[in-house]
This record gives sequence, structure tokens and C-alpha cells, in this order.
Amino acid sequence: MGATSEAGRSDIDPVTTDARNRFVIEAIDPATGCIVYDAEVHDLLKLCKVLDLDPAEMEPGADYEFDAAQMALIIGALGLEHAALGITGVLRPWGRLDQLPYKVHTNRELLMMLAGTKPLAVFHDCHPSRRPPFEVIPENFYAPYVESGRFIMREVIAPSTDPRTTLGVRTVLYALPTEQWRIDAYLLLRQTGFKYGWSETCERMEGSLLGYTDEQNDIFIERIYRTKV
Repeated sequence: MGATSEAGRSDIDPVTTDARNRFVIEAIDPATGCIVYDAEVHDLLKLCKVLDLDPAEMEPGADYEFDAAQMALIIGALGLEHAALGITGVLRPWGRLDQLPYKVHTNRELLMMLAGTKPLAVFHDCHPSRRPPFEVIPENFYAPYVESGRFIMREVIAPSTDPRTTLGVRTVLYALPTEQWRIDAYLLLRQTGFKYGWSETCERMEGSLLGYTDEQNDIFIERIYRTKV
């Protein structure tokens, strides 16, 4: 699975030293590329035994992808929800965002937008991209909904500001039709923040534009943003 890269809550996610042996298993819906179920893995040795993996060879910070057959083995061995059967999965390291009492939107954007619970999704990639198409920005999943008018799409390409590279930044934004104003508001926020300095206020405004509640923004600022700053 190519991890999507929505702006905001996916940016700050360092892993502390004592969390290097903690992992999260995620079940991925093939129709949307979104996480439909996730759980922390408390018995890594058992999981490795089921999949015939050597835990000593697992690299810190690496993601491991599993096909549907492997996910079925994992679900049975770890006693996970059987609703995740028949789809692929990813094992990833536990990160600081996993300590939050709510789920961040990253890799859940499309399902949330289809449910009407997320008004705006934003993705960034370098331009020209260094990765295969759709690996960073999941345009193939969103395209049918843009064509049908269910989502509004905007693309912005900014030239490189670093003389050491010719790579620019490509930003793709998706909004619900009634929330299209958020696209311009988001672009103005980013432009202003980067010109005059990104701040806690900017972080809060970005979260609100992306659809996080005031309470979720309060928690994120306190537990993640301020500790990072």
C-alpha cells in the first residue's frame, strides 16, 4: 500500500525509543485504499511465527505489507475482528499519533468524505514525483467522484524555493461541493503561514479546515504540536 500523504496530522509523528517494538496492524479496503480496521500488536513474536518471519530481521521504522491470505492468518492468530477478512493489510511501527484518543484522518480521507464527515482532504508530493503515479496522491481512487461532481478537485504546483533542487511541490485538494470555500481558505493559510511563520494558531486553523473538531485540535496541540515545537 502506498501511504497517502494528507497535510496536517500526518506531518508530526516521531517514534520514541521505548516504542520501537510496538506495532500497529491496519486492514486496507482495496476499493478506497483506506484503513477500515486497525489494532496494536501486543505479541509480535506470535505474529512473526504465524507469518514465518524472523523478528530480528525486522527493520525499525519499516512498513510490512500483507496480502489477503496473510491477513487471514494474522486475524486468526491475533483474534482480530473478522470483518477485516478478505482484504490486504499493513504492519507499521507505533507512532506518537497513536496515543491520541481519536483517529487521525490520514489514510481514512476518502471513506470519511464519502460519509460526509470530512469536508476537505489535502495531499502533497514533490513535482515531478519521484514515486509511481498514485502512490503518494491517491488520484485514482478520487477520480470517479470528481467526474461525477461529488467532489471538487484543485491542483496547485509551486516551484522549488531551494536552489539545490529543481523539484517543486504539487498539492491536490478535494472538497465536498458545499465546502469548496475551504480550498481557497487552506491555500491562503499555507501561503500566509509559510511567509510569516507557521504558528499554533495556523496549526489549529489547518485542523479545523480539514474537519477536526475543536476538542480534537485542543488535544493535538497539547500532546503533539507543543511537544514537537
